Amino acid sequence: MDFSGKTLTKNIFITLISQIIPVFLGILLVPFILRKLGLDRFGFLSMSWMIIGYFSIFDFGLSRVLTKIVSEKIGEVKISGESKNLDLSSTVWPIIKVMTIISLVLAGIAILIAPWIIQSFFNIPKLLWQESQQSFLILCFAVPIVTLTVAFRGILEAYQDFKISNLMQALIGFGNYVWPSFWVFYSSSLIGVTFGLVVIRLIVFVFLLKRVLYFIPLHKNKKLSLETQNNFYKKFINDLIHTLKLGGWITVSNIISPIASYLDRIILGYFLPIKELSFYTTPMDVSTRLWLIPNVVTRVVMPNFSGISNSNLELLNLNYERGLKFVFFLMGGPVFILIVFAKELMTLWVGSEFANLSYLIAQILIIGVFLNSVSSIPFLLLQARNKAHIPAKISIIFAPVYFIALIYLIPKYGSLGASLIWTMQFLLSMPLLFYYSRLEVKFNYLKYQFVILVFIGIAFALSFLSVIIIKLISFFTCSLGFIFYIWKYYFNDSERLFIKNLNSKFFGVIKK
Repeated sequence: MDFSGKTLTKNIFITLISQIIPVFLGILLVPFILRKLGLDRFGFLSMSWMIIGYFSIFDFGLSRVLTKIVSEKIGEVKISGESKNLDLSSTVWPIIKVMTIISLVLAGIAILIAPWIIQSFFNIPKLLWQESQQSFLILCFAVPIVTLTVAFRGILEAYQDFKISNLMQALIGFGNYVWPSFWVFYSSSLIGVTFGLVVIRLIVFVFLLKRVLYFIPLHKNKKLSLETQNNFYKKFINDLIHTLKLGGWITVSNIISPIASYLDRIILGYFLPIKELSFYTTPMDVSTRLWLIPNVVTRVVMPNFSGISNSNLELLNLNYERGLKFVFFLMGGPVFILIVFAKELMTLWVGSEFANLSYLIAQILIIGVFLNSVSSIPFLLLQARNKAHIPAKISIIFAPVYFIALIYLIPKYGSLGASLIWTMQFLLSMPLLFYYSRLEVKFNYLKYQFVILVFIGIAFALSFLSVIIIKLISFFTCSLGFIFYIWKYYFNDSERLFIKNLNSKFFGVIKK
């Protein structure tokens, strides 16, 4: 497999374009779904999107470990030139079986506690209890589907096979919005909406399973001697122990980080009526759509970070720097626009009454998403280079502080307090991740962070300008200044050349 900078760039843009259209589709369809379902039901739907996405943590870090193992094996084979001898079935499929068992057990537990979650934990109106409980039970069946889908995508990306992975991810993105929009023409019932969300993920699961079997076929059933069977089980146990050790710290990060990302909405759902949750979840949904950019970059660089040998640290440094630059380059424009014109855009999207209660929350959340996005590259580097204990320990330190702050501030300040705490966790963890990443690569992380903070500060200051003409002039002036700085001092000659030829390269990728 090719881990060159050229392939990295190509895969980033292939993956990015496959996810852009579903985001714009969501922006168009969310107001329509909101009007048809009403605040209470839309609040539950937004919570369902959150829950079904959160199911991916139930792999306990094994999906990312699988990606790492497969990438490393492919990298070793590439160096040795013995590609015909690559056989990962005895390692991959037993781990998949373990993940299946774990996810089925957790799905069963979720089904058992469903009544308590709906009736006692979340602040859902009694009229919606039965409908919400049945919808939640349907979502529980998606636990093994979502868990294994993440694992299969990781395996395919280790093989640099991004086309199928991206197509299936785009299908999920379409389904999240198109299916509810179609269903609300006939009924406002949440049961049909959640059923469709699960079916779409089942279809994606089947396609990805078929593709993984192409690369890593199952062993054919055949009679083995007792000694061969014993050797196989010994090897499997040793591989599993190795995987669990490797995945231990990754598991900690993969559990704590999503919990930190979703805990705000869970606590808000406990303290506030579910219809008021919409004033937080709607801007959160818009803001976190920006995560598709770092997700695209990290999905591409994760196999590269793991597959590059220690003898080629120059290539590792190139991939790291390029990953950071692409995150900033691709996110800078959307983030700047959304922060500066948050109120105006929210008003156009969902109306002035809704916007007045949520635009400041949206600005704060967008800042948090941006900080988390640029932190994802050093976070992933440390995991891929066998230093997963560092981001995990950072997560462990921040988790109780974050939880206590949410419990204290949400009852007093509601959604605004939640957004401030949510963003603050990324502001504090970002410099630590950059500091420890210097153990693996050479990079001027202080300069990079300074530029980020100045960028955010200017955007936030411009948003308070009340005269639209002055705001527009200031926006374009600052935008041109940032573009000049980034072009002149941020990119090197080869990267500037790539951007100049971006259109022709992009269309060449699409044709292929």
